[in-house]
Amino acid sequence: MAKKKSRAARQGSRQPARRLLHGPLLHAELGQIVAGLKAGRQGDDETILFWHRGLSLSDIALGHAMLEKAKKRGVGQRLRFY
Repeated sequence: MAKKKSRAARQGSRQPARRLLHGPLLHAELGQIVAGLKAGRQGDDETILFWHRGLSLSDIALGHAMLEKAKKRGVGQRLRFY
């Protein structure tokens, strides 16, 4: 989560996010907010930015591993999609 938009971000800069988000501009990682270690957005001048840095193949592999573990433990539920 970014605290406040930088001047370049407000002006629609096309610079990569890694150049705009650093130290004082970066408030927390998603996991810290979900775990309650840091507060989420607290005002209209704050922006939430989710920057997915994973690879889809690793996401699929992790999902498969979690499914297999759940089957072995007999937990979870089947969802029907139509």
